[in-house]
Amino acid sequence: MSKPPRHIAAVLSALRLKGGRAEELSSLDDATWNELLAYTDFTHLTLYLGASGHDFAPDWVRQRFGNNLSDNSRRFERIKAAYGEMAHAFHRAGVNHVVLKGFSQWPDYSEDLRLRLQSDIDFYCPPESILQARDVLIGMGYKEVPTSSFADHLPIMIRDDGWHWKGNYYDPEIPPMVELHHRLWNPQRLRFGPSSLEAFWSRRQVRRVEGIDFPALHWVDNLGFSALQVLRDLVNHGLLLHKVYELARFLHRNAENEHFWQEWIQLHDRPLRQWEAIAFRLAVQCFACDVAPEVADHMKQLPGFIDKWIVHYADSFLNPRENLTKDALWLHLALIDSARDKLAVGLRVLVPMKLQTDPEMIAITDDGAVLKSTFFQRLLRRAAYGTSRLPLHAGLLPITLWHGLRLWWSAREFKAQA
Repeated sequence: MSKPPRHIAAVLSALRLKGGRAEELSSLDDATWNELLAYTDFTHLTLYLGASGHDFAPDWVRQRFGNNLSDNSRRFERIKAAYGEMAHAFHRAGVNHVVLKGFSQWPDYSEDLRLRLQSDIDFYCPPESILQARDVLIGMGYKEVPTSSFADHLPIMIRDDGWHWKGNYYDPEIPPMVELHHRLWNPQRLRFGPSSLEAFWSRRQVRRVEGIDFPALHWVDNLGFSALQVLRDLVNHGLLLHKVYELARFLHRNAENEHFWQEWIQLHDRPLRQWEAIAFRLAVQCFACDVAPEVADHMKQLPGFIDKWIVHYADSFLNPRENLTKDALWLHLALIDSARDKLAVGLRVLVPMKLQTDPEMIAITDDGAVLKSTFFQRLLRRAAYGTSRLPLHAGLLPITLWHGLRLWWSAREFKAQA
């Protein structure tokens, strides 16, 4: 990996699970701390960093950590209460669901849920329940807001209680959002990966966290889903680092859990395990976690091209706000078998012409009015968006092609030496 900016390097060093050096934080000046905190707020790592690097931060940063933790603790209580209300309504209506992410990540991914920034409550509902779940939430006062048509869930839902953004990511007054997932993977969009994860639903289990009983994915399937989320976000150029950190923590914590990894091999077929292993390899690269022998074996079996990509270009996702590269394209293409699908994805990434939000999306205003764009309005938006983005994509094209050629040559030499 190329050397990241100083503030990002300090975060990675402090959060390493083997050989972490939180003391390096003590050398940062106030200006760098401000950069660092803006970065960790965006990547949801501030509270994790506060837990490991509190003693090496200046007084004003320690005060900031404390305020954020206090706010987030209150926010977590609000999320618990919101889930309890939804779960009760779902039970009465006979809506089947499992909870994804969020508090289902305790304890292996997050040692304390108050350290985990959670902005929404994610559910997966089978086809026969999802529209009923949406109707139940609408009956509770939730409204749909415009959402990307490429999302794996229905439009995000939220109660409009008059709250306004005040610049505080941890604001306990932020109303919890809800995402109703209708799939765990999108093979049509990504062009690779498992075609079906129906067994995940059949193996669901009831778990209990801080007095909350909730249906969740089986422990092994939760790892699979978490790893696939990392891989999906990585190839979609939208990965936030806290997902990699939490995955690394799981691997580190369970490195000697032989029973778990035997069950992993039994329940997940080899292709699925190999896709998961890409995310595991990334977690090791970033946070130096221990892994079980079974995980190490699967990482060793990754194609040389993928391993070289992680070594040379995985840093491109470290700061998604400033990342203007398209290096994830080469990893994505390496995972696709069909030449036709490779071409479709390559053109979509190199010459994108569509809006990120669906022009067919129905928006609901504060007074309940329904707005829908006309065909002509949608056509104009597409044209304006595509035209405005052409200079940027034209400038990135030669850089992207050069990086791909260099990566291909590096992997070719590696294969020749093997």
